[in-house]
Amino acid sequence: MSDPLSGHTAAQNTLGADGLRDGDALSSPTMTNMLQGLHGNGILRMQDSAIGATRNATNSGSQPGSMTRASAFTLTVQGGYVVLDGQLYEFGGGPGASVTVTIGNSSHGTGTAMAAANEQALYVLYVASDGGASRIHFAGGSPVQTGDGLYPTLPNQYLIDYNTGSSQVNEQVTVLATVRCEYKSSGGGNHNVDILEINDKRAFLRTNPMYMVPLTTASLDNDSDSKASQISRDAAEGVQTAADLRGLMASGEAGDFGTTVGSATQLNDVAALWVSTTKSGGSLGYGPDEGIDRDSHRGQDQLFFAGQENSETAIVSKRLFARGVSAPSAAQNTATYTITSYGDSVFILNVNSGQTVTLNPEKSGGGKYLFPEGHIIDVKVTGSGVGKFDATALNETISSTTKTFVYEGSEWLLLR
Repeated sequence: MSDPLSGHTAAQNTLGADGLRDGDALSSPTMTNMLQGLHGNGILRMQDSAIGATRNATNSGSQPGSMTRASAFTLTVQGGYVVLDGQLYEFGGGPGASVTVTIGNSSHGTGTAMAAANEQALYVLYVASDGGASRIHFAGGSPVQTGDGLYPTLPNQYLIDYNTGSSQVNEQVTVLATVRCEYKSSGGGNHNVDILEINDKRAFLRTNPMYMVPLTTASLDNDSDSKASQISRDAAEGVQTAADLRGLMASGEAGDFGTTVGSATQLNDVAALWVSTTKSGGSLGYGPDEGIDRDSHRGQDQLFFAGQENSETAIVSKRLFARGVSAPSAAQNTATYTITSYGDSVFILNVNSGQTVTLNPEKSGGGKYLFPEGHIIDVKVTGSGVGKFDATALNETISSTTKTFVYEGSEWLLLR
C-alpha cells in the first residue's frame, strides 16, 4: 500500500519511470497538470472520503484514472469522476468500471504512426468533456529516431483546443498519464507502437472535510497553557457581513467585495462564504437579548454567506450554520429593534401588559429590505403585551401566539 499520489511523485506505476524523485526526467504534464489542479480541474477520488476503502493505493483495484498495459498498443484505464471547468463528468464508465484505450484508433485520439526501427514517440492520455473512449483521449507527439540522440516530445494542441474544429464549449482537460512507445513493425496497431512506459500524471481534487479557521478582526488569544492557540471571540471581533469582510484591512487597503464595478452602478458579481464568530451588542439584529443567551454566553462559530438580493442593488449577508434565538428571560417593555439576516431569526418575547415590542427588518438607505428571498422569522409573544413585526409595511400584531413571516424577495408576508 502507498500514498495514492506516489504514482506521480515516485513513479509507482508498474511501467513508471518519470516521477519527481531525484534523478528522474520531468515531462511537461508534471507542471501543466499542477496548474489544472489549482484551477479546479482534476479527478474527484471517492476513496479519499471512504475511510474504509482502499485509500492507500496507487494503481491497484479501481483507482480512478490508473492504467495498465493491456497489449502492445492498448491500455486499460479505470473509470471515475472528473471535474472540468466546474462541471462533474464520468469518465471510463465511471467508478468501478474500466475502458480500453487503443493507441492508433482515430476515434480515441490523434498522432502519427511510427515508420522505422528505433523510433519512439510520447503520447499523453487525458480526460475531456466529450468524445474519446468514454471521455478519455490520447494525443501523440512526433516520432523521433533515438539513434540520433533524440528524446520524443509531447504535443500541446490538446491544451489549446483538444478537438480542433469541433464546437465544444468546455475545452479544459486534465492529464492522466504520459506513455512512451517504440516502433513495432507488426502487432503494434495502426500506429506501430509497443508501450514501454506509463507515467502517472493524475491531479486529485481535495475532498471532505474542508477545515476553516474562523475569521476575526483580532489576534490570537492564549489557551490555559499560555500558548497563543485560540481565536479571539470578543463581542465586536466577528466578521458577519460583506462590509465587515471588505473592511478587514486598513482604510486605504479596504477590499472591493460588495461594491460597485468601477464608476458603474452595478455591483460586482462575486459572492463569498466564510466562517467567523458572532458579535454581541445593540444594533446587530439580535433583538432584546443582544446576542447573549440565558446562560450569559454569546453565539460562537457561524457559517456566513454574502451575495446579491433580488433587486441586484445590495449585498445581503446570511448566517447558515444556525438560525439564532433571542429569548431573554426578563419581561420586556415597549422597545423597537432592527433585526438582520445575519442576526437571530427566532424570537420568544415575554412582553409586559400594555407594552409593545416592535421588530423591524433591516432596510438599506434606499428603503430596500436587506434579506435574501425565503428568509424566515418566527416570533412568539407570551405575557399580556403584544409584539409588532415590520411596523412600516406589513405591521402585523402578535399577541399571546406564534407567527411566522417569510421574505418573498420584495416584501414580508405572513406565512402562518
